[in-house]
Amino acid sequence: MAAVSDDYFWVLSLDGGGVRALSALIILDRIMGDAYTNPAEVFTVATGTSGGGLNALMIGRLRLPLPDCERSFDNLSRSVFQQRNPRSTPWGLLAPRYSGLRMREEIRNVISDAGLARNELMQVADQQMHTYVVCRRVNQTGELDPLPAVLSTRGAQTPVNYEIWKAGRATSAAPTYFEPQDILSAKFVDGGLGYNNPIQTISDQYAHLGFQPNWMQRICYVSIGTGKLSRNELDRSRQYWRRFQPFGLSLLLRFLACLPRSTPGAQLAGYLNDQQAWDALMIPAVEENTHLSFSIKICTEGQLRTDIQRYFRFNCDNDFDKFDEAHGLSDIALDEYRKLQNIRVVTNNYIQREAGKIGQCASQLRDQAGTIAFV
Repeated sequence: MAAVSDDYFWVLSLDGGGVRALSALIILDRIMGDAYTNPAEVFTVATGTSGGGLNALMIGRLRLPLPDCERSFDNLSRSVFQQRNPRSTPWGLLAPRYSGLRMREEIRNVISDAGLARNELMQVADQQMHTYVVCRRVNQTGELDPLPAVLSTRGAQTPVNYEIWKAGRATSAAPTYFEPQDILSAKFVDGGLGYNNPIQTISDQYAHLGFQPNWMQRICYVSIGTGKLSRNELDRSRQYWRRFQPFGLSLLLRFLACLPRSTPGAQLAGYLNDQQAWDALMIPAVEENTHLSFSIKICTEGQLRTDIQRYFRFNCDNDFDKFDEAHGLSDIALDEYRKLQNIRVVTNNYIQREAGKIGQCASQLRDQAGTIAFV
């Protein structure tokens, strides 16, 4: 579709976080309810990493209503994470903690429930809202390619296509939790190794998504996280890593590298040679650092109208949003499916606390609905 001078483009970006990605669906559902619309009608692009990547696929490629997305995400999380691999060690260093085959079948069940074939392909000719999920490609030496890999519904220059479930498995293939996913002749793992907040991959994808250079000031963003550490937690985490870093991490990597090459632990050692993956391990709240960097980028690009806000970020904050006296969303591990109800409690508290900001985003989407373009 050709854009005209007053068109706007809206991008939806969903952080990874395992089961905590349910929070983003709940927040988005509230935004869409206040805007009296659904994501497929207002977002030009949906992107996500890991659990956020699964959500992006359900919203964009499968076009499921948000209540169905929440229900499917809940069912998938319970089915996959309640059955641990009996051969796995506590940290998944010798065998993955969970079954990649079960994850594959659960993703295919979601695709089937959406009315599509279980092996439906990612790229189709009549797709209006495009979707891409963020992964990392593993090269022949067992290390990560330096740039993130993007699996998209928009056809590349070469006619390469693949099943939707493979994209879902790839973006959620967290090391030590699941084995890598093969697509064609390559192996892929979770994009959370450096790109858990996929907003930083957006500008690299402008040309691929069909955005023109002169459209930058007309692109608006909704980014939703999966939990922000409290200030005290950040301080404690930084102090811990400062003490541990000089010797502990070096010994850990040497130990991992001594494991058999086929084990998740040895694979993780290879992945951590990548600076972005290393930073994801070492830097607390790296997703929020990405958010702050992107905020500066948006300010630098500028905007066409002063009454239009181009970037909205929503994320439950452990300083304010808790499910008990001491714990918030970021304290929930990516496989803690038993805490799905806690995720709902925390997120609903956040929605009440940030009702004004959510309302502002919904109002802008509602007002611009008639001038949102698709490419």
